Amino acid sequence: MSVITAAEGHGLASMAEGIMTRYREAGMDIPPIVYVDRDCCGTSSVRNLFHCWQGINIRLDIWHFMRRISVGCSTDSHPMYGLFMNHLSRCIFMWDSGDLELLKTAKRQELGQKLMYPQTDADLEKFISKNELALH
Repeated sequence: MSVITAAEGHGLASMAEGIMTRYREAGMDIPPIVYVDRDCCGTSSVRNLFHCWQGINIRLDIWHFMRRISVGCSTDSHPMYGLFMNHLSRCIFMWDSGDLELLKTAKRQELGQKLMYPQTDADLEKFISKNELALH
């Protein structure tokens, strides 16, 4: 489940209570991790919001994690900033090999209907767009 809020304040307490109630009434296990954009270390207001969920892990979401690392290393005007962020992203995110194979199979079938038959995986990957990858 994902919950994104655009505000802070007293409304968050009732939201958190509602989420905990829904999990309890559905008989679901509590989520092992709650991702936040700040207040992930030490005593956390988020931990207080989810007081019924003992032992929950509060972690910084990946976008804010990457921003904190990049800010400590350079500025976005540095000529190597884009390359650095690209490599950092590749270190953190990996495509699921099963999903990737299914995508390649589907792309081979699609290209076969157009009478195009890439000989190698490297040739095939040239036909897979970033948008198609993002869907998987």
